[in-house]
Amino acid sequence: MTPSGDLCRAWEESNVSEKAVDFSDTTILVVDDNQYMRNLIGHMLRAFGVGAILHAENAKDAFSKIRLSKIDCLIVDWLMPGMSGIEFVLMVRTGPQCPRPDIPIIFCSGHTENDLIVEARDAGVSEVLTKPLSPQSLFEKLDAAIFHPRPIIIKPTYTGPCRRRRGNVKYDGIERRCDSGLQQHDIDALLYS
Repeated sequence: MTPSGDLCRAWEESNVSEKAVDFSDTTILVVDDNQYMRNLIGHMLRAFGVGAILHAENAKDAFSKIRLSKIDCLIVDWLMPGMSGIEFVLMVRTGPQCPRPDIPIIFCSGHTENDLIVEARDAGVSEVLTKPLSPQSLFEKLDAAIFHPRPIIIKPTYTGPCRRRRGNVKYDGIERRCDSGLQQHDIDALLYS
């Protein structure tokens, strides 16, 4: 059995209560030029019970699938030939030929530098998932992006999810920004700052 099969079997056999989430009616498009990563993510998504899993190895293929299919969420790699993941996210959010600027986008990267996370946030990603992936982290990001989405903001300078999910909307104190350390919880803090 492959390592990805071991991960998925461990997930399927675990007693994680979050598995009660029903992904059977969802369609996920995985956009990654690396076939191994597409397969790994696909195995995990099947273990979660995702209804349909589509794959694209580049932005052009992904755009055609977005136009032809009802996609519920995108999982997008950062480094791809021709067009980076950030450029792709910007095209989805602001491109006139994209029919779904509101589609949830999970940005997947092994690079966790502060500047990249801020750039991804400002491009309009819904969630950021760090590599190496775990079934638990992918599950949590999918659940947040699909079943607990933030409202989409469409303004001249930004199109993407509202970054104020966790805050009190009546809060009128000092705005704080987190820009040190870059573990998953720090990345999440940057997304919502």
